Amino acid sequence: MRLDERVQLRKKVARRLEAGLSLFAICSQGRRTMAENYWTTKRNDGWAVKKEGASRASSVHSTQAEAWSETRRLARGAQSEALLQGTDGKIRARNSYGNDPYPPKG
Repeated sequence: MRLDERVQLRKKVARRLEAGLSLFAICSQGRRTMAENYWTTKRNDGWAVKKEGASRASSVHSTQAEAWSETRRLARGAQSEALLQGTDGKIRARNSYGNDPYPPKG
């Protein structure tokens, strides 16, 4: 992605955050990725595990730890990414499984 595309994307995300959309909703819109990512997010009835772009949760758990464990398991199986969204809407953790386009050197 070129620098000007990144700047435009950041501005677009900032506008949507200001409009009240959650980070999950913003990342679920627009371009599709090769692998479907899995998210752990807080709901009124517990912690939801949700595939990116899905309308319904895959499962709901009473604790964040249980939901995060399930999210990582699903992401490993799909060779995609697991994202943990805290109660404040910020991404607290992110794990990538397989097909990492930028492996660390050394």
